[in-house]
Amino acid sequence: MYLVLHAKTYDFQSDRGERLSGVKVSYVDQAEDSPTQKGFPVMTITGDISIMNQISNLPGLYNLDFRQKPNSKGQPTLVLQGAAFSNSVDIFSVVKPK
Repeated sequence: MYLVLHAKTYDFQSDRGERLSGVKVSYVDQAEDSPTQKGFPVMTITGDISIMNQISNLPGLYNLDFRQKPNSKGQPTLVLQGAAFSNSVDIFSVVKPK
């Protein structure tokens, strides 16, 4: 279960003329507590643009499905395969907007 904070689609043509589209999802996982890090790092992952249809309520708790695919150098890259909504999160019940 992950706290998903933000999702944004992209669709553009690269400098090489390739059409690139997808969704970027920002989420929070486990807290860090070390001498050099404290708190919850926000991570961003990309996935197929169709995943945006699975994201209905933000911020919210989601079961995220990940998979690996090779990048252009054959190294593993994590990508978002799917998102299933679980619960709403009311951040403004704790933090009041100005």
